[in-house]
Amino acid sequence: MPSRKPSTTQRFPVGHVSGQLRVTGVQSCTPERNYLLYDCKCIKCGTEYERNSVQVRRCATAGNGGGCRVCKALIGEALRNAFAPRTERSGKQTYAYAKWARMRLGCSKPTAQLWPYYGARGRRLCDEWAGSFEAFIHDVGSPPSDSHVLKVDPAAKVIGPGTVAWGYL
Repeated sequence: MPSRKPSTTQRFPVGHVSGQLRVTGVQSCTPERNYLLYDCKCIKCGTEYERNSVQVRRCATAGNGGGCRVCKALIGEALRNAFAPRTERSGKQTYAYAKWARMRLGCSKPTAQLWPYYGARGRRLCDEWAGSFEAFIHDVGSPPSDSHVLKVDPAAKVIGPGTVAWGYL
């Protein structure tokens, strides 16, 4: 696919929003620069940029933050913090997260390996645990070691606080 060249005609009016960038002004062509530059400002963080028409258009289709480098960095930091309790420094899943994820799948997906022990018996996760690993860890705590397993109360139909504990096989 041929690369597109920046335009010499104004394509984006002042106030146009592309991704998370808003056009705040237009700089005319100069002899050194034979294309228009758009003054843009990030809607979320307020960072100001100069972009050509190709860059402004690409911001609308960018799936990872819409064009603001600062917000992308903030989003990346937020994602790293959100997944911190789930992963070790190496990026591997923690033992507790893997156990919670398998239990959640066993309650909701008939093709899951643990379905016969959870979903097929009419068990389901409480709404709080189904959507939040952090809530699960808050209620159950971290396993003392990797040789501990989740012990679920056999009579419990709704798996939630008070029905699960770490124990040995």
